[in-house]
Amino acid sequence: MAGVNFVVNDRAVLAKLAGLRDRGVDPEPVLRSIGEYLLRVHETRFSEQKAPDGTPWEPLSPRYKRRKKRNADKVLTLDGWLRRLAYQVDDEGLSLGSNRIYAATHQFGDSERNIPARPFLGLTRNDLDYIQEEVEEYLSISGLE
Repeated sequence: MAGVNFVVNDRAVLAKLAGLRDRGVDPEPVLRSIGEYLLRVHETRFSEQKAPDGTPWEPLSPRYKRRKKRNADKVLTLDGWLRRLAYQVDDEGLSLGSNRIYAATHQFGDSERNIPARPFLGLTRNDLDYIQEEVEEYLSISGLE
């Protein structure tokens, strides 16, 4: 699939999620809850026009800004398609991303076309802590913690 998504490699979070499966607990409900949380977090990032690390996105080039008619004051927003992220829960876990073909260009940049990287996908330490707490609470509710 074209687009971009990301993988969580935080050991503490992955260990908690693995603990669910090891104990025979279906992780789907907590993964869906985490997916909804991540949609809200990333929507806020688009509104604030900031990368996951809190740095502002590179401003639009003056040339592009002059010809941009819709959402002229917003970076990474023309029609709003890029900010319509989606998540999917399956046997592999949770994935979040965009199916827009240009998503990877904006996430990582494109030096050949002089497009700077404007990371919009990613997790902060606070996000990872929230995810870990969600899984711990789910284990507790399930009577396993």
